[in-house]
Amino acid sequence: MEKIIIEDKNFNDGKTLIFLMADIVDSKYLLETLYKNKQNVILMLKEKWLKTTDLSGAWAIMVEEDYDNPKAWIEKIEEIIRLQKTDCRKQIICLSEKNIETVGFLNSYFNFEGIKEKQAEAFRDKLLMRETASSSGVLQPRFFALHDVMNDPSLLNGINKYILKPRKLWGSEGVKVCDNFQVLNQHVQEKKLESDQFLVEEFIPGDLYFIDTTQADGEPAFYSVGVYVQDLLTIAKNKNAYFMAHTLKRTNPISQRILQAHQKIAKAFKYDDGLTHMEFFITPNEQIYFCEGAARPPGMSFIEFHSMTTNLNALQIYGETLSGSQPLTQYKSNVAGMISFTPGKGKLISCTNIDEFNDPKIVKKEQNIEIGKEYESDSYLHELGRIYLKEDSEDACASKLNHFASEFHCEVI
Repeated sequence: MEKIIIEDKNFNDGKTLIFLMADIVDSKYLLETLYKNKQNVILMLKEKWLKTTDLSGAWAIMVEEDYDNPKAWIEKIEEIIRLQKTDCRKQIICLSEKNIETVGFLNSYFNFEGIKEKQAEAFRDKLLMRETASSSGVLQPRFFALHDVMNDPSLLNGINKYILKPRKLWGSEGVKVCDNFQVLNQHVQEKKLESDQFLVEEFIPGDLYFIDTTQADGEPAFYSVGVYVQDLLTIAKNKNAYFMAHTLKRTNPISQRILQAHQKIAKAFKYDDGLTHMEFFITPNEQIYFCEGAARPPGMSFIEFHSMTTNLNALQIYGETLSGSQPLTQYKSNVAGMISFTPGKGKLISCTNIDEFNDPKIVKKEQNIEIGKEYESDSYLHELGRIYLKEDSEDACASKLNHFASEFHCEVI
C-alpha cells in the first residue's frame, strides 16, 4: 500500500501543512490537539500502525514500510504537494529519536520549516553534539574521538576516569566506564569496535538531572525538570534493579539553573521551536555540566509523568504552538515520582506482585510480570511494572521511591 488520500476532508487554507511521523504511542496527544485546531495533517505511517492510530482528522495518509529511508518518502511528499496545490507553510515532524535524521534530511530537501539536516545530525551524533554545544558557555566533559585516543593515548593524561560511548545510540546502550587506557583498549579490541563510531568523555561525578521542554520562538512554552534517583550506568550491573526518577518543583533553584543551561544549549543548536529532552550533571561542588540532548519528547512515558506534576502535557502544548494558538499555562506544583522494576538478564522465576503495593500517594500502577520469561539483556527497558506517585516534597518522593525499591524482589536464573 503506497498512499491513502482521504478525499472527504477539506483543506484548511492558511493552516500549516504538517507531515507527522506518528512513531510513538504518545503521538495521540499531539494528534488530538492538531485535529481539534483543524490543522492540515498528513500522517506518515507503517501499514501496521493504521489500526492503532487515530486517522479521523487527517487530510492524507502516507504508508511506507521502508520507514526510516528518507528517499522513500520524497516521491510521496511531492505527490501530496501537487494534490494540495495552494502555497502554505510546511513542516515534517517526528517524535522518535530514530527518525530525527530522516526528518532533518526531508525538511532540508524540500526547504520546509522545522529541524534541518545539520541540526538533526548534531542532536544524533554525540561527537557533533559536543562540538556544537561548545559555543554555549555551559560546561562539558572533556571529549575526544575514539580514533584520536587510540592514535595518541596521552590525550587522556590528567583524566582519572572516562566513558566510552557510541556516537549514535541512545540511553546507556553501549556505554563503558573505563578507569585507565588499558581497560579502554582491551574493551575496544575484544568488542572489535570501529573507532570512528565512538567517542571518549571525561567521567563527571554527580547527580544526573533531566529537563523536557516545548520550545516556541526560542522560549519554553512548557518545561519540567527532574532527577534520576540512581546512577543509570549501574542499573545493568544489578540483577534485581529498578529505574527511578522524580520531578522538581519549579521553585527549586536547581530547576531554574537547569532551565537556564538548557536555553543556552538550545541557542547553540539554533533550535527555537520543537520538543527537547536534555540531561545535565550537577557535581558535588554544584557545577552544571551538559550531558546529552535530543530534539524529541522524553521516553519512558515521561509525557504522562510530567503532566502529573504540572497539569500540563508537553505534546498538547506543542500542538497548540504548531497551530498558532496560545498554549495553556496553568501550572500546579506537585512532585511526581516513578519507579520501573526491571528483572536483569535471565529467566524470571519469582517476583513481588506490584498490586500488593498500597499507599495513598500512589497514582497509578502497571504490571507486566511473566514468570518463566527469558530476558536476553540487562536493559532497564525490560519492565516488570511501574508505580507512579505524587508527593508534596522532593525528599518525601525520593524516600518513598527508595522504600518501594527495597520492598520489591525478583529472582532470575
